[in-house]
Amino acid sequence: MISDVTPVLDVLKTIDEAAAPLSSEKVALRDALARFASESIAARSPAPAFSNSAMDGYAVYAADVANASDTAPVRLPLVGESRAGAPCDDALKPGHAIRVFTGAELPEGADAVVAQEDTVTQDGHVQIRFAAPSGHHIRRAGAYFERGAELVSRGGLIHPGVMGLLASQGVTSALVHRRPRVTLFATGDELFEPGAPLPRGGIYESNSLMLSALVTQAGGIARVLRAAGDDRDALVATLSDALRDDVVITTGGVSVGEYDFTKAAFENAGVDIALWKARIKPGKPLVFGTSSSSRGRSLAFGLPGNPVSAYVTFRVFVEPAIKRLLGDPAPFPAPIEFTLAHDHQRRAGRTELVRAHVDPETRRATLYRHQGSGNARSLAEHNALVVLPSETDRFSAGASVLGFLTSPIGVSAPWIP
Repeated sequence: MISDVTPVLDVLKTIDEAAAPLSSEKVALRDALARFASESIAARSPAPAFSNSAMDGYAVYAADVANASDTAPVRLPLVGESRAGAPCDDALKPGHAIRVFTGAELPEGADAVVAQEDTVTQDGHVQIRFAAPSGHHIRRAGAYFERGAELVSRGGLIHPGVMGLLASQGVTSALVHRRPRVTLFATGDELFEPGAPLPRGGIYESNSLMLSALVTQAGGIARVLRAAGDDRDALVATLSDALRDDVVITTGGVSVGEYDFTKAAFENAGVDIALWKARIKPGKPLVFGTSSSSRGRSLAFGLPGNPVSAYVTFRVFVEPAIKRLLGDPAPFPAPIEFTLAHDHQRRAGRTELVRAHVDPETRRATLYRHQGSGNARSLAEHNALVVLPSETDRFSAGASVLGFLTSPIGVSAPWIP
């Protein structure tokens, strides 16, 4: 077990080593969006599959039009037509031209296409006013790739462009890693369902909705259980049910108070605790472990109950794990360099991820003045998390900092409290 208050990079390493791509399933290509291929996919045919015209125009021998110009056009008799969607049975003989359309099969013998704009037709002939070189406006068979070429590598992301490419090869399904099933629930006697009467001392439970949306956004399948109270036996029973899935996420009860039962409940439910407490702000009280059974292996995360802390620890620790389970070979986001828009001072000692708004044009980051874990409004309005190193307490305006975008950078500037 890792010792008390684990550095962030060690936490990430521990979680990443515990996660591995899930088993494969075959899905219809239309359902493969944002999934990761569990095997490479090769081309079934060359592309283009046959030599064809890249323009509407006329197929010719380049040698026949070598001296063509606006002032001295070359006049050739028209002897046929090739249109898209039909084979071209006409072979081109020297001294002749064949009408072709974009995507149509190149007639046998032709080695150039003159665009329609460079011609004039009259009385069954075409006047060529451009000296088209050999290969002009022709897409040769196999020019893009040959049959058997790897189109998608193992672990490759299937995005809309990939889907279009595969469909152009007649592919209708793909073997991908299955989506992780993620069960989550909150803990605490103070929690009540939104919409219910709120008694004195109670708060509305918001983590489940927020985290289930984050799970879906990351590619997982969320299952939300009713909030559990501050009862160790009830928490163990709920955990035992949840651990049948690939990932379990709880929020609350991970600190050291008399009613914080999550860590003990994890252990009683058979979770092998790998770490407790992370050197991060917000989110120090964090539990992570694994559970193995005949149903497979589960990753178990005990996140803080405060919504801001739950959000940050999910984005930093849980989201990469879900992506790794999906088969993502690079689940960690690449840090982006921002420039601080103002001076900032804070207490050093822990790596801090601060909510910020980044200007889309200047990449200048404005940090929320109130970084307290109770400022839920900042979750709705920030578009980046800026990383402040644990050893630094003062930052000057204009300083370079690293961070991660959490929403499109072009969102309008927020109210910053």
